[in-house]
Amino acid sequence: MTTQTRYRDVSEAIKEGIQSFKKWYRKVDETSDAYFICLVLDPNIKDLYCRRRWDPLQYQAGMKRLEEVFDLYYVAPQSTAASVTDANTKSSTTSSYRYGGSFLLDAVQSFQQEEKAAGSPRDELKMYIESDIEPAADVLKWWGHQADLKYPTMKRIARDYLAIQGSATPSERAFSSGGITDTVRRNRLSTEVFEALQILKSAYRNGHMAAVLQHDALFAAVNGSETDSGDQEH
Repeated sequence: MTTQTRYRDVSEAIKEGIQSFKKWYRKVDETSDAYFICLVLDPNIKDLYCRRRWDPLQYQAGMKRLEEVFDLYYVAPQSTAASVTDANTKSSTTSSYRYGGSFLLDAVQSFQQEEKAAGSPRDELKMYIESDIEPAADVLKWWGHQADLKYPTMKRIARDYLAIQGSATPSERAFSSGGITDTVRRNRLSTEVFEALQILKSAYRNGHMAAVLQHDALFAAVNGSETDSGDQEH
């Protein structure tokens, strides 16, 4: 754009704007690895967007950090003997599966454990990254429905990283609401009472509770008890 004749007069301003944009765009990556990892944890995107749109060095730094986090969350699979014992315990409770079914399942689970133990710990991460993207309307539900044997480490990472709030607004609202409840005149509130008040306020604000509905339910209950007592008198 800056090389085009019609933008010659503002080319310097455009260059400075681009530099400023890059500075703040990369600010997230300098302060936290959550942005890159959460993008990769989205099965609709994985690493495809970052690999194609990000600066190569920036992408490599993100992948390096993801691998480091993966290593921290990785738990070595159980030994074959332990896995077979666990499988036998489970199969005893599901013996009605079908004739010979428990034997086949025990063998398959044992083979899976042996392959995982023989492979590289990062094979799971590689398999997830290299597999096709999958449409998921709700990323949290998608991870919740994944079998533990397929992506056990990635699933543990998803539980922690996808729970991070994308904005500080909800937490700021919670602090503000707490300040309104815990005033100078209410500084003797116990922790339990304060927590109960905050939960009630949140329930009313989010529509989980409504005074009108509670009034109607109470009114119906009172009228019903009065009607029953009147019938008993007659």
